[in-house]
Amino acid sequence: MEHIVQFSGGKDSTAMLLMMLEKDMPIDEIIFCDTGKEFPQMYEHIEKVQKYIGGYNCPSWREKLRLLDV
Repeated sequence: MEHIVQFSGGKDSTAMLLMMLEKDMPIDEIIFCDTGKEFPQMYEHIEKVQKYIGGYNCPSWREKLRLLDV
């Protein structure tokens, strides 16, 4: 079983990710789905979280393909 975290960059997914790391829960992958319509502050927040979790034994982030407008 894989343990995948869907990280949106919002308060809830940030809190969940940090709680999982603090409780030493397994994380196999962290996924951020970039819609291409995020505010610049969201990307800044995501960079801060990436730097913060760098001290944990945490997998690399994988970005899904940008969602297209239909």
